[in-house]
Amino acid sequence: MKDKKLQTKKAYLLLGFAMALIVVMLLRMNEDVSSLDTHLFSLSDAMLFSMGSYCYGLSLVPFLLIAIVYALKNDFLNSRVLLYPSKRALWVMQEKKIFLISIFYITFFLLVVFSFGVLRHYVWFNWGEAESYYFVKNHDIFYGDFAQVWVSAFFLGMIRNMIFGNLVLLSKWGTKRTIYGVIVAFIVCICEIILSGAIRSLMLFGIKKIRIIMSLFEVNYKMFQSDGERIFMVVWALIIGTFFVMVFYMLRRKKEFFDDLVF
Repeated sequence: MKDKKLQTKKAYLLLGFAMALIVVMLLRMNEDVSSLDTHLFSLSDAMLFSMGSYCYGLSLVPFLLIAIVYALKNDFLNSRVLLYPSKRALWVMQEKKIFLISIFYITFFLLVVFSFGVLRHYVWFNWGEAESYYFVKNHDIFYGDFAQVWVSAFFLGMIRNMIFGNLVLLSKWGTKRTIYGVIVAFIVCICEIILSGAIRSLMLFGIKKIRIIMSLFEVNYKMFQSDGERIFMVVWALIIGTFFVMVFYMLRRKKEFFDDLVF
């Protein structure tokens, strides 16, 4: 009972830290747009900002990784492995864990962003108006609604989270430890944050964008303007998903659980 209470407290503390970091990132965004008219910047624009590499990588990914590492911690203990009829069944169970954690964290993240925007009195969606931040950035208007932005952010966030989660799981199956997957995930985040800040310098060399994970599945204005951008993301999601399935298939064939204890 005490262990469960301690785990619950840790979970709430983790979410508290995550919420605080998200709010800090959004306050930074609010400072950047404070000079704009109140009705120019919308909640939909805030949603796009929050899904950027800087905000997402610093305020969500670290807590997502901690939750996934904790969820997978004891899965390879012999007593746990014996509960499953096959290695495939064990792997499917772990993928379900990552899936549910991914849903929880992207939902939590978007709800914090939504609450922040409502408290700041942002209009929900104004991209169909000439007096909008969307028009300032794109010199065009878009007749859609806030639901499109929310759903896009949710599904692309889910894809990002599943990729990060599978990097950790891949490390678990390949090396018996999750730490290597966490290190790779953090390196990816740091690289994306640095590259997102250095993109103007890179453009001098003819490099418009370098896409890794978060920038590969980025909620941006272009995806609402171009079918090609959405198709590009779908194709890459299928490629990466197929890659993970094939790698895990090979790892499952080679994996032996009872030669030694696995932690």
